[in-house]
Amino acid sequence: MGNPQLIGAALNHALGVATIKRMATAIRTAIEQSKKKFHVLTVAETRALGLSRGQVARLVEAGHWQRLFRGIYLTHSASPSWFSKAHAALLLGGPRAVLTHESAWFLNGLQPKPPRIITVNVPPTSRLKPRPGIRFLRHVHDFQPIGRLRRTTPEQTLLDLLSLQRDPREIIGLITHAFRNGVKEAAVLDLLRKRHRFRNRKLVELLLETVVGGTESPLEYLFDENVEIPHGLPRSEKQSVRVINGKRIRVDRRIKLFRLLIELDGNLGHPGGPTDRDMWRDNANLLKHGDQTLRYRWLNIVSTPCETAAQIAAALAINGWRGSPTKCSPGCRVLEYQL
Repeated sequence: MGNPQLIGAALNHALGVATIKRMATAIRTAIEQSKKKFHVLTVAETRALGLSRGQVARLVEAGHWQRLFRGIYLTHSASPSWFSKAHAALLLGGPRAVLTHESAWFLNGLQPKPPRIITVNVPPTSRLKPRPGIRFLRHVHDFQPIGRLRRTTPEQTLLDLLSLQRDPREIIGLITHAFRNGVKEAAVLDLLRKRHRFRNRKLVELLLETVVGGTESPLEYLFDENVEIPHGLPRSEKQSVRVINGKRIRVDRRIKLFRLLIELDGNLGHPGGPTDRDMWRDNANLLKHGDQTLRYRWLNIVSTPCETAAQIAAALAINGWRGSPTKCSPGCRVLEYQL
């Protein structure tokens, strides 16, 4: 019979080699599996792949892996990508966590660079503590997440971002950018109607209804409310129709006595300069009636109404108006326009 000590040593060596091989195989499998999850695995996932908590801890101690959060690991030693961080943030938030705001905006292809802070919406009952680089929100909305990295739809994301804005220019800019990039206008309006509390609801609804309904009446309404009435300008005739060279021409606003036409461009989806037909119409009105045409868009009416009123007043004065515009507020700049 052989020496029992030698036999025991050989057996232990064989068992050790087998254990190391199993561990190496488990590590390779874990790394391969993690590629589908942005190189991030939970401790439960590593255990299911054959790695014990102690073995994972040794991988971290050796610098091969990294511990992102308690029970959440990065399976390489390089700096984690934004996508890895976002996936880890979702894991931290739990199965109902959803990426929102700028994080979802980026993932939906509506901004070129990822945000510095990852925004995650979690259930209201969640007691998660703040983490560096992660902002946890607890909004109660009927989210319908999409994508590998669970996130709000482009339409939901647009409303979330709009709800944070105070400046009308930012609101118009966001909506215009969204519609240029395929966000569905009708879906946004439908979601807005389901939200009970929403900052700037009136303006956002007017903008959305303009695009969905194909009408410029909301912009004309705001022209009255923001520009013409509060600044004491002569009241204009709405939707004036005339025939020039055998063609019916419609004008948004006309101040007949002072030969001034005002066109309001309510196009939010794909805004641009005057079309060929618009330019022909302006020229035709000038040649036949001597009418000047001023053109304004949403920003002019919503964001800078005082400056717009000042320019209209200057055009009226050139054409014989002897009146003077009135200031709508102490800070109004309607009297400061210089030719």
